[in-house]
Amino acid sequence: MDPSDNPSETNSNDSNRVLVCGLGSLGQYSVAALKAFGVLVSAIDLTEPELWEIPELPQLLEQIIIADCRQASVLERAGIHRCRAVLLVTSNERANLEGAFAVRALNPQARLVVRSSKQNLNSLLNQQFGNFAAYEATEVTAPAFAIAALGGDVIGWFKVGDQPFRAIKHPVAEGDVWCNRKVVEELNTSFRRVLAHLTPGGSPLPSDLSAWKPDQPIQPGDVVFALEASDWRALPPGMAPFPSRTESKPGRSPWRLWQWLRDQVGRIWKTGGPRRVVVVAGLFVAALLSVGTLLFWFAVPDQEPLDGFFTTIILILGGYGDVLGELDPGSPFPWWLRLFGLLLTLTGIALVGLIYGFITEHLLSMQFQFLARRPPVPRQNHIVIVGLGGVGRRVAGILHELHWPLVALTTQGSDPNIPAQIPVVQGKIADALTKVNLAAAKSVVIVTRDDLDNLEVALMARQVNPRVNLVIRTFDPGMDAHIAKLFPATQVLCTNALAAEVFAGAAFGEHILGLFRMDEQTVLVTEYFIETGDTLCGRLLAEIAYGYGVTPLIHRPRDDSPPVLFPVNELRLVAGDRLVVLATIDSLQRIERGEVRLPDCQVLVEKASNADAAFAGGNLIAQIVGCELSEARQVLEQLPTSIPGLLYRHQARHLIRQLSRVRVYSRLVAPESC
Repeated sequence: MDPSDNPSETNSNDSNRVLVCGLGSLGQYSVAALKAFGVLVSAIDLTEPELWEIPELPQLLEQIIIADCRQASVLERAGIHRCRAVLLVTSNERANLEGAFAVRALNPQARLVVRSSKQNLNSLLNQQFGNFAAYEATEVTAPAFAIAALGGDVIGWFKVGDQPFRAIKHPVAEGDVWCNRKVVEELNTSFRRVLAHLTPGGSPLPSDLSAWKPDQPIQPGDVVFALEASDWRALPPGMAPFPSRTESKPGRSPWRLWQWLRDQVGRIWKTGGPRRVVVVAGLFVAALLSVGTLLFWFAVPDQEPLDGFFTTIILILGGYGDVLGELDPGSPFPWWLRLFGLLLTLTGIALVGLIYGFITEHLLSMQFQFLARRPPVPRQNHIVIVGLGGVGRRVAGILHELHWPLVALTTQGSDPNIPAQIPVVQGKIADALTKVNLAAAKSVVIVTRDDLDNLEVALMARQVNPRVNLVIRTFDPGMDAHIAKLFPATQVLCTNALAAEVFAGAAFGEHILGLFRMDEQTVLVTEYFIETGDTLCGRLLAEIAYGYGVTPLIHRPRDDSPPVLFPVNELRLVAGDRLVVLATIDSLQRIERGEVRLPDCQVLVEKASNADAAFAGGNLIAQIVGCELSEARQVLEQLPTSIPGLLYRHQARHLIRQLSRVRVYSRLVAPESC
């Protein structure tokens, strides 16, 4: 029976429906990711898929409609008015954008998540539609390929605004600076946060980023996953990674337009060189044009002011003989005006010469740029990128930004989008592999559009260099296990399977800023805008971090104060705040459903050294636990006593450390239970 036949069931599910338009590879994996959130999913496609990459997917869908998702009648059949979100992920970007218009006309409140690579158009549509997000699978997944090629400790790299972060996987060896000297929680600093800690023979990597034990000693054989940020103070004063939601749009105020023009002129002036000459010459000509118009108007009162303007222009363009060439004693032009006309003509000649010079310089620079040769192929420890499609170009750009030596192979012609500093070898792949010093290469990233071609190139690369790090793009995740068996030290990544988690997370209103792979786990960089009544509003960061299993990165208060890197756990979120976190897809699901893990530790306060210590301890308890100050003071008046309420293990240990600094002594009551 269709749920719409039962009114009560319809009402309960009205806010729990998502429509997916397009059942290609990305659409199918998006459906699977959405079902993990516990929502009802319907789908529309022009044709029924020939291959179900997830065999049980038809049973997961509420309904499948074979029609055009751009038609209003089709969207109404799919229950568009009851959908909280619509994913438009067909392979046709035009159809996706047209479908977005059709959806918005029928359901103004639905969340729109569109597959589109047109960044400028996407930004404009976001302003027009609201509640809109657009991604391109190659854009969001390319960093995972680039970082996989680097190998070593670095497993992820991304930016939030202008702030770069890197994720590391550090195997602990005997003699390591961390080994046998620290417990895990001591690795957290002002620029680092622990994401996971694995011990030899222990549990596999959990999906909860707070599941590590803070008091676990670090020993040889352990593996530590952590996130590191570059120095926050490196940012210019006042720079914030996020645009303000209250910023005025440019062009609406004459004063703002004048400020913009002034800033542009100032920027050009500061660059110096030819641009400064252009500015000076332009201002000088404008001044002469104004003065000449006035002088000719006053010298010949019978003429209109516009005639004086055109006369001045003719003189500037070299027309002195046409205007003032006749030496007639009865001429209305006095000698000083003829002298000024000569000055105008000489200025015009200089201006024309300046224009010719700039044109010649531009043509020569274009010629030299056309003739510029790319640098030679690196000799060793470089990365070879095979395929310069969307993923390949983006991977090359990221590695170039990280200043890593690389060379790209392509069967196509020269691509102007590839920076001139990157070596490119063109021709058949088999021939090109002999020209890239493959035997001394660090990694080979194979990202062509064909699975079999990628596998063939991987086999050829492994024959030449058995130790090379292989990163292979595949379109069928079912091949991953088979390729992994064939190449034990190989990373096989499916673009659509990775991107599907981004599209699914974005369907619930979150802004996905990036992703990286932590072993077999996908970690999403997610931005939340805190609204009244949602599952994060009013909670301490400790509750969010340890209750949902996420890692807070950046907090920006609602009053547009400067953003805070790695905010403290005792911060309480309010409506209007923005928070960027690292989260797995499981954590996003728990946040969406409000399924917070309950705390299970209790702290016993045993003794305070003196009255001042008790006073400071009460302040700390109120701040870290989030209780009323009077309640915290009461705890310190009845020592020894337990702090009312339970805490998370990380939160409890943080409280114990802070209390010890003010000489208030406490401990976990039942550490075996937490």
